[in-house]
Amino acid sequence: MSHHAPPVYPIVNPWSDYKPLRTLTNTIVLFLGLVVFLNAIATVLVLVDSAMYPITEQVSDEISEGQLMLLMMLGLAGLGSLGASITTAVIFCMWMYRANRNARTLGAEGLTFTPGWCAGWWFIPFANLVQPFRAMKEIYQASEPEAGPRDWQFATVPAILGVWWGFWLTSNVVSQIEFRLSMQDDPQLVQASDYIGIVSLALTVVAAFAAASIVRRVRARQDQRHAILTQISEQSPAVADDAPPLPL
Repeated sequence: MSHHAPPVYPIVNPWSDYKPLRTLTNTIVLFLGLVVFLNAIATVLVLVDSAMYPITEQVSDEISEGQLMLLMMLGLAGLGSLGASITTAVIFCMWMYRANRNARTLGAEGLTFTPGWCAGWWFIPFANLVQPFRAMKEIYQASEPEAGPRDWQFATVPAILGVWWGFWLTSNVVSQIEFRLSMQDDPQLVQASDYIGIVSLALTVVAAFAAASIVRRVRARQDQRHAILTQISEQSPAVADDAPPLPL
């Protein structure tokens, strides 16, 4: 007696390797908020320092108690922001690895990126300007709840992905400009870096909110797809437990 697979959904074992993204997603959103918060504090402290202690008045070797306190707070905010940014990057790579693996577990076929390279491309110079975005786009499409094994390639990609990547890249460029200007001897250039820091912060905020929206959407899509496949597998007497191992 033969059993026919549903015309749309693949018959897969939804418990085989599926791990919900809830914890990783919530952690990413938390740290993205922390990064924005600490960057905002650092930007405010820089502006306060610039307003209270103009660069032309800082030629003296003596630093007032008030300015010293500001510099200490700025240093702590900077270290906190750096730590939060590194932690966010690590967790984001873990999230992309798991999201890609989940998409495969839930029946998506023909993916270009492996789980390992979804994280690995972030560390390849020049390629990391394009490939992580393409990997995220593929993850989003492959998580389409109602797509067949290969129909996901026709899934619509929301504009929020482009917003995220565009603002992320731009914020990095502006941040580099800000840093280089702040290291100059010209007081006017140093002061200009303070205002560029505001632009950098605004770009970072938009990129962070977009990233948070994307990971939440993908998580919801995969949970929905998992629920659909679970229902189908419970109604079908045949479940593909002998599927080939997933790539790393």
